[in-house]
Amino acid sequence: MKRSKSTGKGCLISVISFFLIFILYSIFSDSHTNSIENTSVTKHHWRSPGDKLTIISKIMIQNNVTGCGEYYISEITNGEFAVACTSDGVNWTYYVVYPNLNKIYLSNEKMTFEPPY
Repeated sequence: MKRSKSTGKGCLISVISFFLIFILYSIFSDSHTNSIENTSVTKHHWRSPGDKLTIISKIMIQNNVTGCGEYYISEITNGEFAVACTSDGVNWTYYVVYPNLNKIYLSNEKMTFEPPY
């Protein structure tokens, strides 16, 4: 069964709209102040994506990462970020993103992360 072009465009518009709403919410909301120090993998606090949101969001979309109703980032090293992704605020999926290389990987089971909250 073939998909129509309008269905694909509708999905793309929905995804873009979702990220625009998320950006606006992040800018005007103070609800992301509860962050923790994760010493097992990351050196910095979890935080809202902020200025890295555009780059990381594009990489996630290009690699068909779905189910991220909410996500936080934490810098592991310069140019390497951990991404904590959740659709329900309870179950988290972790990725490692290299924005300079335009790459994202599902985290290795040997990597340990603490949830952002």
